[in-house]
Amino acid sequence: MNEIRQSESYEHWVDLGDDDDGIEVATPLGEAGTGHLRFTNSIARYVTIQGMPLSDEFFRARFEHPVPGMHITEDTVEIQYHSFFRSFPFRGERPGTILLNTAIPWSIESNGGAAWVTMNLEELQLLSLAHNGGLSNVVVMLPKPVGIVPIHLTGGVSQVTLYRPAGTQARVDIVGGAYRLTLDASHFGAIGSRTRWESSGFSDEGNGYDIRIRGGASKVVIASH
Repeated sequence: MNEIRQSESYEHWVDLGDDDDGIEVATPLGEAGTGHLRFTNSIARYVTIQGMPLSDEFFRARFEHPVPGMHITEDTVEIQYHSFFRSFPFRGERPGTILLNTAIPWSIESNGGAAWVTMNLEELQLLSLAHNGGLSNVVVMLPKPVGIVPIHLTGGVSQVTLYRPAGTQARVDIVGGAYRLTLDASHFGAIGSRTRWESSGFSDEGNGYDIRIRGGASKVVIASH
């Protein structure tokens, strides 16, 4: 593993290469009041995203293989994997870990496919979570929301679990049909074109999650823990 590169330059692509050893990279927190993490074309398998106190660092990441390119500004990290998304493993594929500073709130956005991804966001203030493209085998541990936090997943999801803290309210709207769906203590087999559900006590003026899924849902769990 190469030594950490402290990135001081912004507004350009930082190509971290694609060697067998991988890379670690960190950027200073600076004056950023919010953070934005964006995957431009896919998320590689086995990536973990986690909120963590990082002192004076904006974010810190460790990538093994595949190693992406990155575009860093004062408040945004864009990650671009060079190869197309694949839902099956390939030889030499190893994990990547992305740590987001919990001192500031974050939005997370991804485009393209994503599989075998873990998001441990329990210590983070989440502004929004959006994905456009297929999702498979993804687990998200959500934090306590501040206001109504949107979670919008488009392109179909399969074997996706969203855990929210106990007592947290949620509203769910699924378009495109659902199969083997769990909403807290309720379990459903096959459901038609649209599913709408709210936890008891949900209010647009309170704190909770507005979860919208477009393109269908299979083996999805949305539950508190």
